[in-house]
Amino acid sequence: MYSWGSSTTTTPMTHVFDFGENDGLYYADITIENVDGFLFLDGLSIVNSVPDWNITDANPYLKSPNANPLPTWGNRDVYTLSGNWGAAPTLSGGNSLSLSASQLASLLKRYTTCSNEAYFYTNSCLAYPQLLADFNLDSYQSSEVEVPTYTGGEKNGTTLGNKAKMMKYQYQHYDDDPPGPYNPPVSKTDILQTYADYIDNNIYNIDGAPTVGNCNLLIVPVWLTDSSNYISISYKSKVREDIEKVYLGSAEDTGWHSVKSYYEAESFGALSMNGVVSDWYEPGISSTTAGGYSSGQTADLVEAAANWYFSNNPGKSRADFDQDDNGYLDGVMLIYAASDYVVLQNNNLDNLWAYCYWNQDPSLRSVSSPGVNVFFWASYDFMYGSNNVASRTGHSSYYGGDTRYCSIDAHTYIHEMGHVFGLDDYYDYGPNSYSPAAGFSMQDYNVGGHDPFSVMAYGWADPYIPTETCQITIGAFQTTHDLILLTPNWNDFDSPFDEYLLLELYTPTGLNQFDCANAYMNAYPKGPDAPGIRLWHVDSRLTYVKSDGVFKTSQITANANYDAYYGVTGIVNNTNGDSDRATCFGVSSVYDHYNQLQLIRNDTEATYHPSDYFSGDHLFYSGDAFDMSTYRSQFYNSLNLNNGSALGWSFSVSITNDGASSTATINLAKA
Repeated sequence: MYSWGSSTTTTPMTHVFDFGENDGLYYADITIENVDGFLFLDGLSIVNSVPDWNITDANPYLKSPNANPLPTWGNRDVYTLSGNWGAAPTLSGGNSLSLSASQLASLLKRYTTCSNEAYFYTNSCLAYPQLLADFNLDSYQSSEVEVPTYTGGEKNGTTLGNKAKMMKYQYQHYDDDPPGPYNPPVSKTDILQTYADYIDNNIYNIDGAPTVGNCNLLIVPVWLTDSSNYISISYKSKVREDIEKVYLGSAEDTGWHSVKSYYEAESFGALSMNGVVSDWYEPGISSTTAGGYSSGQTADLVEAAANWYFSNNPGKSRADFDQDDNGYLDGVMLIYAASDYVVLQNNNLDNLWAYCYWNQDPSLRSVSSPGVNVFFWASYDFMYGSNNVASRTGHSSYYGGDTRYCSIDAHTYIHEMGHVFGLDDYYDYGPNSYSPAAGFSMQDYNVGGHDPFSVMAYGWADPYIPTETCQITIGAFQTTHDLILLTPNWNDFDSPFDEYLLLELYTPTGLNQFDCANAYMNAYPKGPDAPGIRLWHVDSRLTYVKSDGVFKTSQITANANYDAYYGVTGIVNNTNGDSDRATCFGVSSVYDHYNQLQLIRNDTEATYHPSDYFSGDHLFYSGDAFDMSTYRSQFYNSLNLNNGSALGWSFSVSITNDGASSTATINLAKA
């Protein structure tokens, strides 16, 4: 473990790092960025004299007031000026290292010197012998990027302005045999395809709201002929206000999140969600009639509601609600004033539920006058719990949400918005009722943040994709969106629609925090309290369909933009059951054994048919390790991925700190 002693100059420099008794390789990269400038001191002019300016005042980060007078620090030194460090120093390596700006400046001052005059400053101007002696190191490597160079007229006491952008130092220590060449962490790979590409090239005529840039929703409250049985007439305006808050309000408006605040937080600002909540639309049908509608009839009702809104609001342009300019409205949300069929305990009214669907009428596609495609249909009652429904609606019997810890419940609406953006459900509503994704994910059981695959496929996260044995340090996913993607061969399209393993550092923070502290509906899984690596097996490969309309094993791709007669669609989902797409696996009966998204439990007895919910036992903690052989029972093809390839990776884990500041160092070994 690296440690820093006292920040005063009385601390021996040999105590700056304490390597302890551990054997092996230790290293730390220190990067400083955005340094305002450097001050070169020739040395000849300051021997036996002190410059007539105060170095401590000029650069408070350089040394403490108790430091020795300047001449005793050496005849040829380079001093950083002004202390404009930008972000904190960037550190990575075998162990964590935390330096304040003043400590880092003192370290650089001691070991950054010039070999001759200031204008001969080169990469060789580090005091290697002194460094090796003080740190008892066996080797030392350094590199400087865009270091300042001398030009005529720059003399003693002259700043060099913004010429120094970044300096990087690496310290290595090993007690046994010298290691091989240091393999630095890989850079993140930009994910170039998202669900927007998948939807645009889908074999079905579907649409989705944009996930990057602006999204503008039309939200229509629907008043049925018997809605007063559920909402008192005098409470209509109050419920409409709550619909506006649950969709477009702030976190403070709901006591947790609205749909808008949730997705803007999760996208790290990549998405700006806006919208309009209309007046109550009255189609002249009862809840019994609406409850018996088919999805197609509901789609017709949604289209009628959109037409009603624009007819009655001539100042509103349909094109303003098509922010991706694809000819369809970004999303139309109908919130009906009747309770859902589960609360009503009437399966004959099963259209009174919450779901996303598509109109799929290409004749409505128009850039100048966009029509309805993707829509959302849900009850108002998901906003309320037993403790507040009477005060918000005037009736106490009809509620489908949980407001014990918030004022308005947005969980269901956030989940359904995930479908509007393009995602499938990750729970299994087939006959087997497996729990591949383990419940704790917004697109699974409506709780927590989205899983990392979904965030990546939305265009909000880019992963590290190593190709060789290395070590990578990641931050908490909720804070950084750091991911490590392990694959034997990455695709040529930088597409998330492929098969691989994903590692995230789970923490009970950010969008996870609320549902870690409170068990939603007193039944849904809570997130564990401690940070740990959450490991996912993603199989989001696509199949394309030619003119014969048949899915074939040979027609599997990662390219969401593949130019095929019909387009592409996902090869597998988390709802296990027979499908035409099962022919891609050769035998339809094995379709049950594949999942689009599966949590790999830290349990050697778990299988690819899991039924348990997410818990702390599933995470990988410090000292834990993974390899395919040990966890083979969670993969249908045992030692291989679904595509038949060997993963070729193993890893071990080291985690430091708790909460949002947690970091995990992953030692990755390629077979």
